[in-house]
Amino acid sequence: TWSPNSDAFVYPQGNCITVVDKNTAKVTQTTVWMDEELERSAWSPDGKWIACSSRKRSFALVSPDGSARKSIVCQGLDSREFVWGPSGESLAVLVNGELSIMSLDGVIKKRYGKASAIGSWSSDGRYIAYETRDTDQRRLWILHVSDGQAAEVGISGDCCIGAWKPRGELL
Repeated sequence: TWSPNSDAFVYPQGNCITVVDKNTAKVTQTTVWMDEELERSAWSPDGKWIACSSRKRSFALVSPDGSARKSIVCQGLDSREFVWGPSGESLAVLVNGELSIMSLDGVIKKRYGKASAIGSWSSDGRYIAYETRDTDQRRLWILHVSDGQAAEVGISGDCCIGAWKPRGELL
């Protein structure tokens, strides 16, 4: 993913994250875990952290220069499914199959209900797009974060969760 100011991008490579500076082409690699291959990485909206997840369901936050690192431990966390909140102070995650809001210290602040994938969190913080799966159907939902109400957008055999328009009014 690109950094918030689009000056660098990050991608997982083996057990490291690789940060590439767009202007200088400088490449910085930071080892996240010695024995786990990374699956995903994403820059926080405030640029302070890069969230990383592994195939072994571990989750960590790493500073872009690699100087700070913290592991997040949360019982039932599916580390493959996460999106940053617009402030960079929390993450939408799946915990035991429920869409949840987690602080950066691993504390679950709120649980909303059944979900199988998380698409995106609107930049105004009001909505989260997510998906549920039944045996043969995938359903796209929009959650209103403040009151926990969800509206079904559609049913599809091949649902695709997109990104919110900058002010959060369109998905």
